[in-house]
Amino acid sequence: MNETTHKTVELRYQSIPPFRLAYETEDEIVQEIKRFGAYDRYVLDMMLSPGFQRRIGPVRTVLDIGANIGTYAVAFGKLLGPKGKVIAVEGNAETARILTHNARVNGLTNIEVVQAVLAGTSFAIEEVRSDGSSQSEFRRNVDATGDLRATTIDELCAPLTDLQFIKIDVNGADFEILNGGYATVKRFRPSILIEFSPAMIDPRDFSQTLDILEEQSYHLSFFRGHSVGALEPMNHAMLKETYEFWHGLGVSSWMNLFFTPRRNRKPAA
Repeated sequence: MNETTHKTVELRYQSIPPFRLAYETEDEIVQEIKRFGAYDRYVLDMMLSPGFQRRIGPVRTVLDIGANIGTYAVAFGKLLGPKGKVIAVEGNAETARILTHNARVNGLTNIEVVQAVLAGTSFAIEEVRSDGSSQSEFRRNVDATGDLRATTIDELCAPLTDLQFIKIDVNGADFEILNGGYATVKRFRPSILIEFSPAMIDPRDFSQTLDILEEQSYHLSFFRGHSVGALEPMNHAMLKETYEFWHGLGVSSWMNLFFTPRRNRKPAA
């Protein structure tokens, strides 16, 4: 990236100093930052707050899947400081390069950028690029040819010794990806923020993910609102009803779901 000519936007959250992110494509993420001064402000302002940090417990390691240009990764990198670590996963090679740049110019050595595509299982894939977007879509390569392969959360996180938080935002593949993290969820019991887009989620992926989280005694909440929001409780039965309704209609809608492990209950063995 040409550091003298790149475009930047400033993000402001309540609990950390303002920071700037470089970008090359003015997609919906950059447009939201320009409009609201941040991306997912209502979620990040709450999650970066001291009260919320006390609620979910000490966070040392964050896995950010679908990191894009660094809206979450840089914010958490600033919050955690040099003793923490953010593993920022981005499938688009060009966007991963910009993400690496944004970590560096913000003085963050605690962000590890991983250019990879995650899925429920490992298989050959091919990339589909969309004009006017910094994001890519990846689909299964039926001929199993080429150099690109999807990996899983479990494969990626196998070397880790701790993990307290996972964020997943990947255009409808969120639940499929979490299905590839069963061993990681069972081993570390991290809190999980996941984008919920019912019309885009396969029923099998949805069912398998809910089974994993119910088995491991996870509590469910959801974020209401956009620029100003609140975290409200939701039980798993309500989530199933919501999914069936919106998936059946096929109407594009989304919300951010937050899963936290019940500390007073033992997970399944």
